[in-house]
Amino acid sequence: MKKFGKRIIAGTRGSLLARAQTNAVIEELILQGGAAREEIELLEFQTAGDRFVDRDLAALDAKGFFVKELEEALLSGKIDLAVHSMKDLQTEIPEGLSIGGVLRRGPSEDLLCSREPASLETLEEGSLVGTGSLRRKAQILALRPDLVIGPIRGNVDTRLKKLERGEYRAVVLSAAGIDRLGIGGFSMVPLPIVPAVGQGAIGIEVRREREDLLELLQRVTDEPTLFAVEAERSALRRLKGGCLAPIGIHCFASGRSYRLAGIVASLDGKRVVRAQMRGEKRTEAEGKRGWWCTDPRQAGEDLAEDLLKQGAEEILDEVRGVLERMTETK
Repeated sequence: MKKFGKRIIAGTRGSLLARAQTNAVIEELILQGGAAREEIELLEFQTAGDRFVDRDLAALDAKGFFVKELEEALLSGKIDLAVHSMKDLQTEIPEGLSIGGVLRRGPSEDLLCSREPASLETLEEGSLVGTGSLRRKAQILALRPDLVIGPIRGNVDTRLKKLERGEYRAVVLSAAGIDRLGIGGFSMVPLPIVPAVGQGAIGIEVRREREDLLELLQRVTDEPTLFAVEAERSALRRLKGGCLAPIGIHCFASGRSYRLAGIVASLDGKRVVRAQMRGEKRTEAEGKRGWWCTDPRQAGEDLAEDLLKQGAEEILDEVRGVLERMTETK
């Protein structure tokens, strides 16, 4: 294996989950990329999303809420790469930066976590379910309008402590986060809702000028995951929804086939539009990575167009109006 042989400063948020994800990237850089552990330095950052843990995200101007400080450090040269949850990245990243690599995707489902065993179907009428995600809220209410959705912020440990104290009947967390932190001791049941764009995937952002790092990151990139997240992000970009909107887009890519599903829902869950498609990835040359004849970006745009034809834009315009009013009165 060709050794990388250069010092790397990796930027990360300071939460347990963020550090676990960054350590996963470092392990891959060592195993697959030939980097030396002693040459990799970890630098932690506190983002706006980490500071304002008592504020409802929907009431804030939250563009780049969990990534802005890391991207600024990248652009200034303070760090060489930044590790993100792909679902936190905006569809349009700053000029001069690039998503250089994506690790193999972890579980992408949302989990209903509770002290006593429960599923979305068996929760008692009026049960308080905690989530800070409008996407989760809208889809849950579409299925169970008799439930009460309460906002909740903070890291995974904080949310589970609130659950333990009985502040909520259940809380919604990502399966990837639970898996990467090795958390147990609660009832955890997958929810029948469409995940967020990029959920379960870890992305590595670098400066475009760093051709050496871009080459290194190709060694640790999982091609099916890259295809999937590019399709999902393309759909979200066409919908102009942003990462806080009640939009679920998920692509499952395996071998030469992929399935793409999307949903847009009103905040109360009363209006829902759905779309799905299937396709096949074909390579131009056997054994040549990354050269798909099927364009994942076009696949995502096609899915978005289907949703827009069904009325997604009207729903999203209404959501934007609500969010603007919330931001004005914060």
